[in-house]
Amino acid sequence: MKIQFKFNGLIQLEGDYEDLPKELAEKAVMRTGLMTLSLEEGSEVQTKYEPDDELSPYFKYLNQLTFEGNIVKSAVPVFSDSDFGMEFCGLFAHNNPSVPDKDRYFPGIRGSRYAKVTQVLSSTEIVTDFHFNSRSPFGYIFKDNSKVFYKKLKTGGRINLPEGVIVVKDLVTTQLYKDTYLIGAPNGSSLMFGIEDYFRYTSEHQYQFDPVLFDFGDRTVNFASINVNFLPPCRIIKCTESYFPRLFANTRKASQKLRVAVINCDATLNQRNPLCNSFGFGIGYIYDSDNLFYLKNFKNRGGSFTDFKVPDGGKLWLVLDNVQLDFEDKKDFQSTYFLSKIKFTKERKELPDHPAYPQYVAETTDSSFFYFNNQFYARGWNNRLNMIHIDRFVFLLPSAQYFKNIHDPLFGGIERWQISDLFTQTMNGSQVMMFDIPRVGQKYWVQKNGHDTIRTFVNWCQIQNKSVHEVSVPDNGQPVELQPGDILEIQGEDYKIVMKERGEYPSMPGGYQDFNRKEESQYIFSNCKLDKPLPDGEIFEILVKKSCSEYLLDGKEYKAYFMYKGNSQIALTEDSKFGGDQILYTAGLGHLSYNHKEIGLWAKDTEHKGFYRQSSGKGESPGYTLINCTGFENEFNPDVSVKDSGEIPQELKEYLAELRGLGVWS
Repeated sequence: MKIQFKFNGLIQLEGDYEDLPKELAEKAVMRTGLMTLSLEEGSEVQTKYEPDDELSPYFKYLNQLTFEGNIVKSAVPVFSDSDFGMEFCGLFAHNNPSVPDKDRYFPGIRGSRYAKVTQVLSSTEIVTDFHFNSRSPFGYIFKDNSKVFYKKLKTGGRINLPEGVIVVKDLVTTQLYKDTYLIGAPNGSSLMFGIEDYFRYTSEHQYQFDPVLFDFGDRTVNFASINVNFLPPCRIIKCTESYFPRLFANTRKASQKLRVAVINCDATLNQRNPLCNSFGFGIGYIYDSDNLFYLKNFKNRGGSFTDFKVPDGGKLWLVLDNVQLDFEDKKDFQSTYFLSKIKFTKERKELPDHPAYPQYVAETTDSSFFYFNNQFYARGWNNRLNMIHIDRFVFLLPSAQYFKNIHDPLFGGIERWQISDLFTQTMNGSQVMMFDIPRVGQKYWVQKNGHDTIRTFVNWCQIQNKSVHEVSVPDNGQPVELQPGDILEIQGEDYKIVMKERGEYPSMPGGYQDFNRKEESQYIFSNCKLDKPLPDGEIFEILVKKSCSEYLLDGKEYKAYFMYKGNSQIALTEDSKFGGDQILYTAGLGHLSYNHKEIGLWAKDTEHKGFYRQSSGKGESPGYTLINCTGFENEFNPDVSVKDSGEIPQELKEYLAELRGLGVWS
């Protein structure tokens, strides 16, 4: 017998109980052949450990389910005794809390959650160790093959896969140290990687969902996958900066030789129902040397299919034969704006709190701010920022970089900011920090930025010619979020804001760069054009006589967009409309291919549905051939002529002959 798993301090056993004492054998459940023993009773049983070294295609996709807490029912008979102890994923079946718990779930959405099958009550009913709180007809039962799969990768050579779906719950970047890897199945197999609805925006991780599966490093490797579908999860959450897992990576080195073939692979098979959004497993970010990648009968959806770079003038071939790629409509994979309901509140939920911080935060009551998280907002980079749009107003959202490098030294704060590509303390699933909304009777400071334009934040360092740690700033010197239609008193005269626009690009005004990595930085303050010229002077204390947006502080919910904005302008006026194109428009992040023009490309019967970016490396391309192909447009413009006929590269002919000599799967 073997120990199957431990659960709630008990040991679950399965097997032959003939040698057990009678008082223990009577504990067996006759219908399932299972018994539960306490730890003390378990010590009386001689158990035999049977390590599982084989991959198991144990996978049941279910589409007629109902959830009642920890009980899952099916409208048709689907469950069996063998499901006991297996893992269960309830797809889109749980309303997650708005505050993250490491990466256990994506906050603030109706998401997918994992459980163990603790009882099989009948062919239509099971019990799990997780209480689901929502409804969904979808789920699946599976066995996790993570340990076995990665153990097999360590040995290299030929890895035979059984027919069916093999779930590998952890996606772990694995260094390929062996000379040869042949992964395949005579009758076809699918490897399904990763966590459903994975949440990346945390500094602590319980799961592994790395961006790349196979890493060649700087080593010479022959790799072939034949009749294997590399599948991402059923759903990757569609965000502003969506996550596109990739198959391969390597390290820049002049003497490497890679021969890689992926033959008969459909990475789109987990698009199983309308709620699914399964995308990923492009080829990856690859450097030149003497490297060749060959895809035949390959299908993929999502961005970042190839980033092929030739920085050293070496060879890098990409050969495509009957390949379908889809990143044409970015809205299917990522979005720059999200319609929601938002209110402004003083009650913070696990956001940084300090008397010097703006009193109000924005709170979404029916969505998750993590949808629009991205590295530019998290780090405060490149003049790309996040905004909230309510009524005809726009609110620019400050980054953690602003609070760490500008606000806290000037006005005070927690001064314990953690900043990374994915993690920011300025928001959680339900709330995000913001600038002050002006209130009638309040006074603020602004800076002149043209004869009739003010900037909503004074560059105190520039004015006083001192560092951020030395300046003297008035208590009311913090930024304020003014809007068109606001009326301000300046030196006894009333001024009306007629237009609001984003600040300077590409970099912040002089003085600010010193606070922010001394490079191009996110500019999160507004320029407001007034209805008449300003008086002489450089900075002004303003008295707010009319605040068009102050009514939003009433605690009520309002229809709103939270959104990412690239380099596009907003041109906000009193005539602006909610959801106007000028406000919402921005170019999305990402591409389908981003290659150096010095690569070699041979393609036949290939659909490239998505943006092709091109830049320059070194050396010369070994050639371009496109036979019955579509979609190689946009920036696609190689220096060499593009042929419309011709044989595959000689390097590929030699590699295919080598594979045939090894007797790979047909």
